[in-house]
Amino acid sequence: MFGLCMPTGEVYLLLKDGTKDSIEMSDLSNPKKEIMEDEWILQYIKKIGYNNVDVIVYERDNYIVQISMADYYAEHGQELEG
Repeated sequence: MFGLCMPTGEVYLLLKDGTKDSIEMSDLSNPKKEIMEDEWILQYIKKIGYNNVDVIVYERDNYIVQISMADYYAEHGQELEG
């Protein structure tokens, strides 16, 4: 018997205005690395403006990984500006 398991992890942005913007439901094995390499997340942040984002957060079963926008910008600054 096969069953589908829904992801229990969530990637979301905490915006500077205090709101939470959920962008992806997925279970990541290495969240920081996978978020930093994800092209879709890069394009989403570029679309809403990196200046509006405070922190990128991955949360799953009370396990939380936060990536500051400064760290993300250090890796993707040229792409975010272009």
